[in-house]
Amino acid sequence: MSPTRWLIFLFASLLYFVGYFHRVSLTIVVAELMRDFSASATSIGFLSSLYFFSYAAMQIPAGLLVDSFGPRKTLASFCFLASLGTLIFSISPSLPFAMLGRTFIGLGVSVAFLCTTNLIASWYSVKSFASLTGVLVSIGNLGAIAASAPLAILVTSLGWRFSFAAIAIATCTLAIAIWAQVRDKPERGSSALPQSSLSNDLPIEGKWGSMTGVWLSFRNRDFWFTAFPPFFFFGSFVSLQGLWGVPYLTQVYGVSRVDASLLIMMMSAGFCLGAMFWGLVSDRLMISRKKIYSFCTILYTATWLLLTFLPDEVGAHLPALLFLLGFFFGVMPISIVMVKERFPGRIMGAATGSANVFPFIGAALYQLLMGYVLDTFGLVSVVEGVRTFSRASYRLGFLVCLASLIPATAMALLIREPKETRNQQNNIDLMDPRIAH
Repeated sequence: MSPTRWLIFLFASLLYFVGYFHRVSLTIVVAELMRDFSASATSIGFLSSLYFFSYAAMQIPAGLLVDSFGPRKTLASFCFLASLGTLIFSISPSLPFAMLGRTFIGLGVSVAFLCTTNLIASWYSVKSFASLTGVLVSIGNLGAIAASAPLAILVTSLGWRFSFAAIAIATCTLAIAIWAQVRDKPERGSSALPQSSLSNDLPIEGKWGSMTGVWLSFRNRDFWFTAFPPFFFFGSFVSLQGLWGVPYLTQVYGVSRVDASLLIMMMSAGFCLGAMFWGLVSDRLMISRKKIYSFCTILYTATWLLLTFLPDEVGAHLPALLFLLGFFFGVMPISIVMVKERFPGRIMGAATGSANVFPFIGAALYQLLMGYVLDTFGLVSVVEGVRTFSRASYRLGFLVCLASLIPATAMALLIREPKETRNQQNNIDLMDPRIAH
Protein backbone atom coordinates (compact mmCIF):
# COMPACT_ATOMS: atom_id res chain seq x y z
CA MET A 1 0.00 0.00 0.00
CA SER A 2 1.28 3.43 -0.92
CA PRO A 3 1.33 5.78 2.10
CA THR A 4 0.44 8.65 -0.24
CA ARG A 5 -3.01 7.37 -1.01
CA TRP A 6 -3.75 6.67 2.65
CA LEU A 7 -2.78 10.25 3.47
CA ILE A 8 -5.04 11.52 0.69
CA PHE A 9 -7.87 9.34 1.94
CA LEU A 10 -7.36 10.60 5.50
CA PHE A 11 -7.41 14.33 4.68
CA ALA A 12 -10.41 13.97 2.37
CA SER A 13 -12.25 11.90 4.98
CA LEU A 14 -11.67 14.54 7.65
CA LEU A 15 -13.97 16.99 5.87
CA TYR A 16 -16.64 14.28 5.99
CA PHE A 17 -15.83 13.99 9.71
CA VAL A 18 -16.43 17.74 10.06
CA GLY A 19 -19.66 17.47 8.08
CA TYR A 20 -21.01 14.71 10.27
CA PHE A 21 -20.00 16.67 13.37
CA HIS A 22 -22.15 19.60 12.27
CA ARG A 23 -24.92 17.28 11.14
CA VAL A 24 -25.63 16.20 14.71
CA SER A 25 -24.03 18.91 16.87
CA LEU A 26 -27.14 21.03 17.45
CA THR A 27 -28.75 18.38 19.63
CA ILE A 28 -26.22 19.33 22.33
CA VAL A 29 -27.03 23.06 22.26
CA VAL A 30 -30.81 23.09 21.68
CA ALA A 31 -31.45 24.65 25.11
CA GLU A 32 -28.80 27.38 24.57
CA LEU A 33 -30.16 28.20 21.13
CA MET A 34 -33.73 28.41 22.39
CA ARG A 35 -32.58 30.71 25.21
CA ASP A 36 -30.24 32.99 23.23
CA PHE A 37 -32.51 33.37 20.19
CA SER A 38 -35.94 33.03 21.90
CA ALA A 39 -36.65 30.22 19.45
CA SER A 40 -39.44 27.63 19.32
CA ALA A 41 -38.91 23.96 18.49
CA THR A 42 -40.09 24.64 14.95
CA SER A 43 -37.54 27.47 14.58
CA ILE A 44 -34.74 25.25 15.90
CA GLY A 45 -35.88 22.51 13.52
CA PHE A 46 -35.68 24.98 10.64
CA LEU A 47 -32.25 26.22 11.77
CA SER A 48 -30.94 22.65 11.80
CA SER A 49 -32.67 21.78 8.54
CA LEU A 50 -30.86 24.57 6.64
CA TYR A 51 -27.68 22.48 6.78
CA PHE A 52 -29.53 19.62 5.07
CA PHE A 53 -31.39 21.77 2.54
CA SER A 54 -28.15 23.43 1.41
CA TYR A 55 -26.34 20.08 1.46
CA ALA A 56 -29.06 18.48 -0.67
CA ALA A 57 -29.19 21.43 -3.08
CA MET A 58 -25.45 21.03 -3.72
CA GLN A 59 -25.43 17.30 -4.44
CA ILE A 60 -26.00 17.45 -8.20
CA PRO A 61 -23.80 20.57 -8.62
CA ALA A 62 -21.21 18.88 -6.38
CA GLY A 63 -21.10 15.90 -8.72
CA LEU A 64 -20.61 18.24 -11.66
CA LEU A 65 -17.86 20.15 -9.82
CA VAL A 66 -16.02 16.93 -9.00
CA ASP A 67 -16.30 15.76 -12.60
CA SER A 68 -15.18 19.15 -13.97
CA PHE A 69 -12.56 20.52 -11.53
CA GLY A 70 -11.42 17.46 -9.63
CA PRO A 71 -11.77 16.62 -5.93
CA ARG A 72 -8.70 18.54 -4.63
CA LYS A 73 -9.78 22.04 -5.65
CA THR A 74 -13.38 21.31 -4.76
CA LEU A 75 -12.57 19.91 -1.31
CA ALA A 76 -10.19 22.70 -0.28
CA SER A 77 -12.40 25.62 -1.36
CA PHE A 78 -15.57 24.20 0.16
CA CYS A 79 -13.78 23.28 3.39
CA PHE A 80 -12.83 26.95 3.76
CA LEU A 81 -16.49 27.89 3.19
CA ALA A 82 -17.47 25.50 6.01
CA SER A 83 -14.99 27.18 8.36
CA LEU A 84 -16.45 30.60 7.49
CA GLY A 85 -19.98 29.32 8.15
CA THR A 86 -18.94 27.90 11.52
CA LEU A 87 -17.40 31.24 12.51
CA ILE A 88 -20.55 33.14 11.51
CA PHE A 89 -22.67 30.67 13.50
CA SER A 90 -20.49 31.07 16.59
CA ILE A 91 -20.75 34.88 16.68
CA SER A 92 -24.37 35.20 15.52
CA PRO A 93 -26.25 37.98 17.33
CA SER A 94 -29.63 36.68 16.16
CA LEU A 95 -31.34 33.66 14.65
CA PRO A 96 -31.13 34.89 11.01
CA PHE A 97 -27.33 35.18 11.30
CA ALA A 98 -27.17 31.70 12.80
CA MET A 99 -29.25 30.46 9.85
CA LEU A 100 -26.80 32.05 7.42
CA GLY A 101 -23.87 30.36 9.15
CA ARG A 102 -25.67 27.03 9.21
CA THR A 103 -26.39 27.34 5.47
CA PHE A 104 -22.71 28.02 4.71
CA ILE A 105 -21.72 25.00 6.79
CA GLY A 106 -24.06 22.77 4.80
CA LEU A 107 -22.75 24.10 1.51
CA GLY A 108 -19.15 23.74 2.64
CA VAL A 109 -19.30 20.08 3.66
CA SER A 110 -21.68 19.04 0.87
CA VAL A 111 -18.87 17.92 -1.43
CA ALA A 112 -17.02 15.77 1.12
CA PHE A 113 -18.62 12.40 0.42
CA LEU A 114 -18.62 12.66 -3.37
CA CYS A 115 -15.05 13.98 -3.54
CA THR A 116 -13.76 11.25 -1.26
CA THR A 117 -15.53 8.43 -3.10
CA ASN A 118 -14.13 9.86 -6.33
CA LEU A 119 -10.64 9.72 -4.81
CA ILE A 120 -11.25 6.13 -3.66
CA ALA A 121 -12.24 5.19 -7.21
CA SER A 122 -9.07 6.84 -8.56
CA TRP A 123 -6.56 5.54 -6.01
CA TYR A 124 -7.88 2.11 -5.01
CA SER A 125 -8.99 -1.17 -6.57
CA VAL A 126 -12.64 -1.54 -7.51
CA LYS A 127 -12.85 -4.51 -5.12
CA SER A 128 -12.22 -2.16 -2.21
CA PHE A 129 -14.84 0.44 -3.10
CA ALA A 130 -17.69 -0.71 -0.83
CA SER A 131 -15.45 -1.50 2.15
CA LEU A 132 -13.57 1.83 1.91
CA THR A 133 -16.87 3.65 1.54
CA GLY A 134 -17.88 1.94 4.77
CA VAL A 135 -14.64 3.12 6.39
CA LEU A 136 -15.37 6.65 5.14
CA VAL A 137 -18.84 6.60 6.68
CA SER A 138 -17.35 5.25 9.91
CA ILE A 139 -14.88 8.16 10.00
CA GLY A 140 -17.84 10.48 9.50
CA ASN A 141 -19.54 8.87 12.46
CA LEU A 142 -16.48 9.54 14.57
CA GLY A 143 -17.48 13.14 13.90
CA ALA A 144 -20.93 12.31 15.25
CA ILE A 145 -19.30 10.78 18.33
CA ALA A 146 -17.21 13.92 18.77
CA ALA A 147 -20.42 15.95 18.56
CA SER A 148 -22.02 14.02 21.42
CA ALA A 149 -20.37 13.62 24.85
CA PRO A 150 -17.08 15.40 23.93
CA LEU A 151 -18.96 18.42 22.58
CA ALA A 152 -21.29 18.40 25.60
CA ILE A 153 -18.27 18.57 27.90
CA LEU A 154 -16.65 21.31 25.79
CA VAL A 155 -19.83 23.40 25.72
CA THR A 156 -20.24 22.99 29.48
CA SER A 157 -16.67 24.26 29.97
CA LEU A 158 -16.37 27.01 27.33
CA GLY A 159 -19.90 27.81 26.24
CA TRP A 160 -21.33 27.05 22.81
CA ARG A 161 -19.96 30.17 21.08
CA PHE A 162 -16.30 29.66 22.01
CA SER A 163 -16.61 25.95 21.23
CA PHE A 164 -17.81 26.57 17.68
CA ALA A 165 -15.25 29.33 17.12
CA ALA A 166 -12.48 26.82 17.93
CA ILE A 167 -14.05 24.36 15.48
CA ALA A 168 -14.01 27.08 12.79
CA ILE A 169 -10.23 27.55 13.24
CA ALA A 170 -9.62 23.78 13.06
CA THR A 171 -11.69 23.55 9.86
CA CYS A 172 -9.73 26.35 8.21
CA THR A 173 -6.49 24.50 9.07
CA LEU A 174 -7.90 21.37 7.42
CA ALA A 175 -8.65 23.34 4.22
CA ILE A 176 -4.98 24.35 3.99
CA ALA A 177 -3.85 20.75 4.56
CA ILE A 178 -6.18 19.43 1.84
CA TRP A 179 -4.82 21.94 -0.67
CA ALA A 180 -1.24 20.97 0.19
CA GLN A 181 -1.58 17.17 0.33
CA VAL A 182 -4.46 15.86 -1.79
CA ARG A 183 -3.94 14.87 -5.44
CA ASP A 184 -6.78 13.94 -7.79
CA LYS A 185 -5.27 10.74 -9.18
CA PRO A 186 -1.96 8.88 -9.54
CA GLU A 187 0.33 9.93 -12.35
CA ARG A 188 0.29 7.86 -15.51
CA GLY A 189 2.68 4.97 -15.24
CA SER A 190 2.65 5.05 -11.43
CA SER A 191 2.59 1.69 -9.70
CA ALA A 192 -0.13 3.13 -7.44
CA LEU A 193 -2.54 3.42 -10.37
CA PRO A 194 -5.38 0.96 -9.74
CA GLN A 195 -7.16 -0.83 -12.51
CA SER A 196 -10.46 0.82 -11.57
CA SER A 197 -9.13 4.33 -12.22
CA LEU A 198 -8.35 3.53 -15.83
CA SER A 199 -12.01 3.05 -16.58
CA ASN A 200 -12.76 6.49 -15.14
CA ASP A 201 -10.66 8.05 -17.90
CA LEU A 202 -12.57 6.44 -20.74
CA PRO A 203 -14.03 9.21 -22.87
CA ILE A 204 -17.74 9.61 -23.23
CA GLU A 205 -19.04 10.55 -26.66
CA GLY A 206 -18.56 14.29 -27.10
CA LYS A 207 -22.16 15.38 -26.91
CA TRP A 208 -22.66 13.60 -23.58
CA GLY A 209 -21.32 15.49 -20.56
CA SER A 210 -21.75 15.35 -16.81
CA MET A 211 -25.45 16.30 -16.95
CA THR A 212 -26.00 13.00 -18.73
CA GLY A 213 -25.59 11.26 -15.38
CA VAL A 214 -28.38 13.34 -13.85
CA TRP A 215 -30.75 12.77 -16.75
CA LEU A 216 -30.04 9.06 -17.02
CA SER A 217 -30.40 8.63 -13.27
CA PHE A 218 -33.95 9.94 -13.25
CA ARG A 219 -34.87 7.79 -16.27
CA ASN A 220 -33.73 4.60 -14.59
CA ARG A 221 -36.42 2.64 -12.69
CA ASP A 222 -33.94 0.94 -10.37
CA PHE A 223 -32.33 4.27 -9.52
CA TRP A 224 -35.57 5.37 -7.85
CA PHE A 225 -36.06 2.17 -5.87
CA THR A 226 -32.45 2.36 -4.69
CA ALA A 227 -32.09 6.11 -4.10
CA PHE A 228 -35.48 7.13 -2.68
CA PRO A 229 -35.83 4.91 0.47
CA PRO A 230 -32.86 6.68 2.18
CA PHE A 231 -35.09 9.80 2.21
CA PHE A 232 -37.09 8.07 4.98
CA PHE A 233 -34.31 6.07 6.63
CA PHE A 234 -31.89 8.98 6.87
CA GLY A 235 -34.58 11.47 7.82
CA SER A 236 -35.81 9.39 10.75
CA PHE A 237 -32.31 8.57 11.99
CA VAL A 238 -30.91 12.11 11.86
CA SER A 239 -34.03 13.67 13.39
CA LEU A 240 -33.28 11.65 16.52
CA GLN A 241 -29.47 11.60 16.43
CA GLY A 242 -28.90 15.12 15.18
CA LEU A 243 -31.46 17.29 16.97
CA TRP A 244 -34.20 15.86 19.15
CA GLY A 245 -32.44 12.91 20.83
CA VAL A 246 -30.80 14.81 23.68
CA PRO A 247 -33.91 16.92 24.48
CA TYR A 248 -36.01 13.72 24.42
CA LEU A 249 -33.75 11.91 26.85
CA THR A 250 -33.29 14.85 29.22
CA GLN A 251 -36.99 15.78 29.30
CA VAL A 252 -38.56 12.31 29.28
CA TYR A 253 -36.02 10.30 31.29
CA GLY A 254 -34.59 13.14 33.38
CA VAL A 255 -30.94 12.41 32.64
CA SER A 256 -28.24 15.09 32.39
CA ARG A 257 -27.12 16.53 29.07
CA VAL A 258 -23.79 14.69 29.23
CA ASP A 259 -25.51 11.37 30.05
CA ALA A 260 -28.04 11.93 27.25
CA SER A 261 -25.21 12.65 24.81
CA LEU A 262 -23.53 9.39 25.85
CA LEU A 263 -26.74 7.53 25.00
CA ILE A 264 -27.00 9.25 21.61
CA MET A 265 -23.35 8.33 21.08
CA MET A 266 -24.53 4.69 21.03
CA MET A 267 -26.27 5.45 17.73
CA SER A 268 -23.03 6.79 16.28
CA ALA A 269 -21.03 3.82 17.60
CA GLY A 270 -23.54 1.41 16.09
CA PHE A 271 -23.46 3.22 12.76
CA CYS A 272 -19.65 3.27 12.82
CA LEU A 273 -19.40 -0.49 13.31
CA GLY A 274 -22.35 -1.23 11.04
CA ALA A 275 -21.00 0.73 8.08
CA MET A 276 -17.69 -1.14 8.21
CA PHE A 277 -19.32 -4.51 8.90
CA TRP A 278 -21.92 -4.41 6.13
CA GLY A 279 -19.39 -3.01 3.65
CA LEU A 280 -16.99 -5.87 4.39
CA VAL A 281 -19.77 -8.45 4.19
CA SER A 282 -20.82 -7.02 0.83
CA ASP A 283 -17.27 -6.96 -0.59
CA ARG A 284 -15.73 -10.10 0.89
CA LEU A 285 -18.55 -12.62 1.21
CA MET A 286 -20.01 -11.85 -2.22
CA ILE A 287 -23.55 -11.77 -0.83
CA SER A 288 -26.07 -9.87 -2.92
CA ARG A 289 -25.98 -6.19 -1.97
CA LYS A 290 -29.76 -6.04 -2.35
CA LYS A 291 -30.25 -8.89 0.14
CA ILE A 292 -27.99 -7.26 2.72
CA TYR A 293 -29.68 -3.89 2.23
CA SER A 294 -33.21 -5.34 2.50
CA PHE A 295 -32.32 -7.41 5.58
CA CYS A 296 -30.97 -4.37 7.43
CA THR A 297 -33.80 -2.03 6.49
CA ILE A 298 -36.34 -4.52 7.86
CA LEU A 299 -34.45 -4.77 11.16
CA TYR A 300 -33.96 -0.98 11.29
CA THR A 301 -37.75 -0.50 10.99
CA ALA A 302 -38.35 -3.18 13.64
CA THR A 303 -35.99 -1.34 16.01
CA TRP A 304 -37.92 1.90 15.48
CA LEU A 305 -41.08 -0.04 16.38
CA LEU A 306 -39.55 -1.05 19.72
CA LEU A 307 -38.25 2.47 20.38
CA THR A 308 -41.64 4.06 19.64
CA PHE A 309 -43.60 1.82 21.99
CA LEU A 310 -40.94 1.38 24.68
CA PRO A 311 -42.64 1.52 28.10
CA ASP A 312 -41.26 3.98 30.63
CA GLU A 313 -40.10 1.26 33.00
CA VAL A 314 -37.77 -0.39 30.48
CA GLY A 315 -35.65 2.66 29.74
CA ALA A 316 -32.62 0.59 30.73
CA HIS A 317 -32.84 -1.03 27.28
CA LEU A 318 -32.36 2.31 25.52
CA PRO A 319 -28.57 1.95 25.03
CA ALA A 320 -29.00 -1.40 23.23
CA LEU A 321 -31.88 -0.12 21.09
CA LEU A 322 -30.01 3.02 20.08
CA PHE A 323 -26.91 0.97 19.24
CA LEU A 324 -28.95 -1.44 17.08
CA LEU A 325 -30.65 1.49 15.37
CA GLY A 326 -27.22 2.77 14.32
CA PHE A 327 -25.86 -0.68 13.47
CA PHE A 328 -28.66 -1.54 11.03
CA PHE A 329 -28.65 2.00 9.65
CA GLY A 330 -24.98 1.39 8.80
CA VAL A 331 -26.11 -0.41 5.66
CA MET A 332 -27.05 2.90 4.01
CA PRO A 333 -23.70 3.43 2.18
CA ILE A 334 -24.46 0.29 0.17
CA SER A 335 -27.34 2.14 -1.51
CA ILE A 336 -24.81 4.61 -2.99
CA VAL A 337 -22.61 1.69 -4.09
CA MET A 338 -25.60 0.10 -5.85
CA VAL A 339 -26.30 3.38 -7.66
CA LYS A 340 -22.63 3.77 -8.58
CA GLU A 341 -22.50 0.30 -10.11
CA ARG A 342 -25.21 1.19 -12.64
CA PHE A 343 -23.40 4.05 -14.35
CA PRO A 344 -20.18 4.56 -16.35
CA GLY A 345 -17.18 5.97 -14.49
CA ARG A 346 -17.16 9.42 -16.12
CA ILE A 347 -20.70 10.24 -14.90
CA MET A 348 -20.42 8.43 -11.57
CA GLY A 349 -20.19 11.76 -9.71
CA ALA A 350 -23.38 13.13 -11.23
CA ALA A 351 -25.29 9.86 -10.73
CA THR A 352 -24.29 9.41 -7.09
CA GLY A 353 -24.85 13.12 -6.51
CA SER A 354 -28.40 12.72 -7.78
CA ALA A 355 -28.95 9.83 -5.37
CA ASN A 356 -27.41 11.76 -2.49
CA VAL A 357 -30.05 14.50 -2.70
CA PHE A 358 -32.84 12.38 -1.21
CA PRO A 359 -31.47 11.50 2.26
CA PHE A 360 -30.61 15.12 3.04
CA ILE A 361 -33.98 16.48 1.99
CA GLY A 362 -35.43 13.77 4.23
CA ALA A 363 -33.26 14.84 7.16
CA ALA A 364 -34.29 18.49 6.74
CA LEU A 365 -38.00 17.76 6.54
CA TYR A 366 -38.06 15.24 9.38
CA GLN A 367 -36.33 17.63 11.79
CA LEU A 368 -38.75 20.38 10.83
CA LEU A 369 -41.74 18.04 11.16
CA MET A 370 -40.64 16.80 14.58
CA GLY A 371 -40.26 20.39 15.81
CA TYR A 372 -43.75 21.22 14.56
CA VAL A 373 -45.24 18.15 16.28
CA LEU A 374 -43.56 19.10 19.58
CA ASP A 375 -44.72 22.73 19.42
CA THR A 376 -48.26 21.84 18.39
CA PHE A 377 -49.04 18.80 20.52
CA GLY A 378 -46.62 18.72 23.44
CA LEU A 379 -45.54 22.11 24.87
CA VAL A 380 -45.56 21.77 28.67
CA SER A 381 -43.66 24.84 29.87
CA VAL A 382 -41.23 27.61 28.92
CA VAL A 383 -38.54 28.44 31.50
CA GLU A 384 -36.07 31.23 30.61
CA GLY A 385 -36.78 30.64 26.93
CA VAL A 386 -36.17 26.86 27.10
CA ARG A 387 -39.21 24.80 26.09
CA THR A 388 -40.18 21.48 27.64
CA PHE A 389 -42.33 18.93 25.78
CA SER A 390 -44.41 15.92 26.83
CA ARG A 391 -43.46 12.28 26.31
CA ALA A 392 -46.66 11.79 24.30
CA SER A 393 -45.58 14.41 21.74
CA TYR A 394 -42.17 12.77 21.33
CA ARG A 395 -43.89 9.41 20.86
CA LEU A 396 -46.21 10.93 18.25
CA GLY A 397 -43.16 12.20 16.35
CA PHE A 398 -41.58 8.74 16.53
CA LEU A 399 -44.82 7.21 15.28
CA VAL A 400 -44.72 9.48 12.21
CA CYS A 401 -41.18 8.25 11.53
CA LEU A 402 -42.21 4.62 11.96
CA ALA A 403 -45.21 4.94 9.65
CA SER A 404 -43.02 6.34 6.87
CA LEU A 405 -40.42 3.56 7.22
CA ILE A 406 -42.87 0.82 6.24
CA PRO A 407 -43.33 1.91 2.57
CA ALA A 408 -39.61 2.73 2.42
CA THR A 409 -38.77 -0.84 3.40
CA ALA A 410 -41.20 -2.15 0.80
CA MET A 411 -39.42 -0.11 -1.88
CA ALA A 412 -36.06 -1.51 -0.79
CA LEU A 413 -37.43 -5.03 -1.29
CA LEU A 414 -38.32 -4.16 -4.90
CA ILE A 415 -34.74 -3.26 -5.93
CA ARG A 416 -33.38 -5.39 -8.74
CA GLU A 417 -29.71 -6.22 -8.52
CA PRO A 418 -28.64 -7.20 -12.06
CA LYS A 419 -26.06 -9.86 -12.78
CA GLU A 420 -22.61 -8.92 -14.00
CA THR A 421 -23.55 -9.30 -17.63
CA ARG A 422 -26.71 -7.31 -17.19
CA ASN A 423 -24.76 -4.51 -15.52
CA GLN A 424 -22.54 -4.29 -18.56
CA GLN A 425 -25.54 -4.21 -20.86
CA ASN A 426 -27.16 -1.51 -18.72
CA ASN A 427 -24.04 0.64 -19.02
CA ILE A 428 -24.21 0.31 -22.80
CA ASP A 429 -27.94 1.06 -22.82
CA LEU A 430 -27.48 4.10 -20.60
CA MET A 431 -25.29 5.66 -23.26
CA ASP A 432 -28.11 5.44 -25.79
CA PRO A 433 -30.72 8.21 -25.38
CA ARG A 434 -33.23 6.24 -27.42
CA ILE A 435 -33.63 3.61 -24.68
CA ALA A 436 -36.09 4.55 -21.91
CA HIS A 437 -35.67 3.19 -18.39
